[in-house]
Amino acid sequence: MPGTRSDRLPFLAAMMVFCLLHALPALAGGSCWQVVNQGSGLPSNKTTAFATSGKQMAVGTDVGIGLYDPVTALWAPLPLPDQVASCEIRDLAYDGNHQLWVATPHGIAHVQDGSIEVFGVADGLPNIDVERIQVAGPDLYVGCFGGFICKALIPQNGRTTFTAVNYDPNEREDSLRLRSVGVTALAMKDGSRGFFSTKGAGLYEVQGRACLPAERSGDLPSEWVETFTIFEGKSRQEYLMIGTSSGLSLMVDGHVREADVLPQAGLWMTGLVTGTAEPMLPVPRNLSENDRKLREFLGKRYLWISTREHGLWRFQDGRWTQFLPENSQLPSRTVHRLFKVGRRIVACTDAGLVIIPLLPFEYDEFKGRGLGSRYMLTLYPGPDLQKYMCPVNHIVRGTDLWVATEKGLCRFVGVSGVSEALMRFSPEMTSAREDPDKPADEDEAAGARPVAKGGERKWQIFKKDPTLLFYTDGVTWPIYSNDVTAIVVDRSDHPWMVFERKLLARLRMVPRRKKSDETDERLEDPAWDYINKSQPWPGDTKLNALWMDEDKLFVGTKGWGFYVLGNPGYVGPDEAKFDWKNYGDLEGLRNLNVIGFARRRTQQGSEIALLHPDGLTLWNGKDFVPIDLGGRRTYSCISGDALGNLWLGSDGGLFRVTPDLRVVSFTTGNAFLESDRITAVAASNDTAEGGGYAVWVACDQSPAGSDQPPNVVKRGDKKVVLEMDIAGSSLHFFDGHDWDKWKVAGVRCMLLEGDYLFLGTNIRMRRLNVPMNKMKTEDWRNVTSDKVYGQEARGAADGLPASQLGGPDGADGDGGAAGAADDGPVGQDEGSENRELGPVPGE
Repeated sequence: MPGTRSDRLPFLAAMMVFCLLHALPALAGGSCWQVVNQGSGLPSNKTTAFATSGKQMAVGTDVGIGLYDPVTALWAPLPLPDQVASCEIRDLAYDGNHQLWVATPHGIAHVQDGSIEVFGVADGLPNIDVERIQVAGPDLYVGCFGGFICKALIPQNGRTTFTAVNYDPNEREDSLRLRSVGVTALAMKDGSRGFFSTKGAGLYEVQGRACLPAERSGDLPSEWVETFTIFEGKSRQEYLMIGTSSGLSLMVDGHVREADVLPQAGLWMTGLVTGTAEPMLPVPRNLSENDRKLREFLGKRYLWISTREHGLWRFQDGRWTQFLPENSQLPSRTVHRLFKVGRRIVACTDAGLVIIPLLPFEYDEFKGRGLGSRYMLTLYPGPDLQKYMCPVNHIVRGTDLWVATEKGLCRFVGVSGVSEALMRFSPEMTSAREDPDKPADEDEAAGARPVAKGGERKWQIFKKDPTLLFYTDGVTWPIYSNDVTAIVVDRSDHPWMVFERKLLARLRMVPRRKKSDETDERLEDPAWDYINKSQPWPGDTKLNALWMDEDKLFVGTKGWGFYVLGNPGYVGPDEAKFDWKNYGDLEGLRNLNVIGFARRRTQQGSEIALLHPDGLTLWNGKDFVPIDLGGRRTYSCISGDALGNLWLGSDGGLFRVTPDLRVVSFTTGNAFLESDRITAVAASNDTAEGGGYAVWVACDQSPAGSDQPPNVVKRGDKKVVLEMDIAGSSLHFFDGHDWDKWKVAGVRCMLLEGDYLFLGTNIRMRRLNVPMNKMKTEDWRNVTSDKVYGQEARGAADGLPASQLGGPDGADGDGGAAGAADDGPVGQDEGSENRELGPVPGE
């Protein structure tokens, strides 16, 4: 039997005590990530290369280079000569003179003081199809298509000449054209020694003019090597991790130990980085054989890998964690390159550059703001003079945070500058050899915070108010309607929204042309694009939902199925250039009322799930397959996890559709929910613990919302926030074994970002800072061991079969009471009580 309320340990208070005592770092957690894209000033969203020096930073894209000026904290395109203008940038490297080298399909460019030199075959290159470059001391190493490696002495200014490393330049010219081998990575040292990898010929070790396969015993599973990294292991041996088309291989001093230690089959790796890290978690007891081998190989190290179509993966303390657009700030599933710069990971994606800090003193954009502690923060969106309690219906993230309330649309302006600690020269960054970790000293801690310009880290509001028709102050603007039905953010950082279920619109924040006497403050004006002249649906169609999947916008409608916009990034006066396609009854979709979308992982890849008020349909891009969920209930929300499960919220409980399409359920009877009326659900990326699930679920018996304002009392010289303990509404975390209950009421929407969970309730926005990778450790359980907040799911961890449940009216069952113990659901006490959540920040 659970203890009485007086002897229960509140979960939130326990969490804060634990975090404060143990000083938990939240590695790569949530909204400390930064995304730089075309909206920030890059030439394109597709980023392909990255380099930094002590004075400048460069990002390569598919159409040119963006340069970052640390003085103004602005990005701007770099003008290039005609020979390489608008080329895809293959690689970038800064030399010891802080001058930039650029690898392109049309040769090498060298950005010098006041000029740009372009090098080609006449300068000694075997061909102009340059794929990789690396700075090693006074030399620049170059990898060209065909598997050719050459080098040149880096000049102060002017030109230089390239000499062959692994080929005879006196060979017939034809022989330099017919070798179809691409170079993917370099790890050269002084004296023409080192390694390079190829697409089609494997991994090679270079010793002067000698060039031999790197593996001396054992075979790589594939000669198609996408990436590799080298670090110093035991007894100062060279440890290599090699990503091939067949998996991840481990090699020590030329001997291949293991051939495939990836967490999932079919991962197409594009990058590998590793670094040292102190253990954060106890090693799981049920390690797989592959995970055990990888952990032994790494020792006290972490590993990050980048992939095409499967996002980022991190291995640390024996656990794999996947980062996807659905559960992190990663803007795209496709990551082209991965770099380690000191204590940061930099990822080049299809939708921008992502900067991921690994330090425990990571940046918190809401530090010193809101009410409560940093672990449970109440935020009232809007400028200081316009903050008030109101329902929060939607929370989405681009570079900025967008919050749709019943009083208008609010924007928290993100930081455009990067951290000073990222601005350092690191020749090792251009090499596949490990970039040595810089000690986490106070100087780097002070420089870990991104540089904010005037006008950033502030709230703005868009609302329908007649007094604003001819007045804007840079903080408040007019809007078509305060009724925002749905909102998403595209790759160009533009929010798309539906007003009043009838009008689709896009908002672009356009930089204001500055006058000569104006400061460097970030000034922007809104530009609205209303999709009404060429809308593809009939004029009276109700629009239910929006969803961004990679670079496509999905619009769910009532009566016409759904529409897909293939080019949401198009900006221009001609709406007819928007590429719309409708999927309805003619394409085989039976249920034409679509209210939600999610991506579901399958053994063949993935497919899209379409949520209807009364059911579910799966779509593989060709065929539509209706799924029988059983019972009579109304569905409201959907989320997919990394294991291929779909989680559906309804007025009859939470439902899980398994990878083999079984339907199981969780209700007040077996999951200790305060109500069977599910209002929001979000699946996390961390699936290492428990039964492999990591799902947040909110429920509320009141359609209007049960949240109540907190009380603030003074205790000595501190202010303390007292939250109301409200029955009938709660927040839960499920890991496949336990249901952790959080007495957080009135939740109607969620945004999950790593260790941060943003919640919108019927009166406010809240943010939880929850160390996801700590919640199920032994130490954590010692603090939060009370069963009220750690109840084991009754019966099987998979819940109850859907056949045992009926609709909310009990027509086909008793609403999920089957299997309930005699003590009944937890937390059904009448009335409310106060709970202490910590001091107000800054008080």
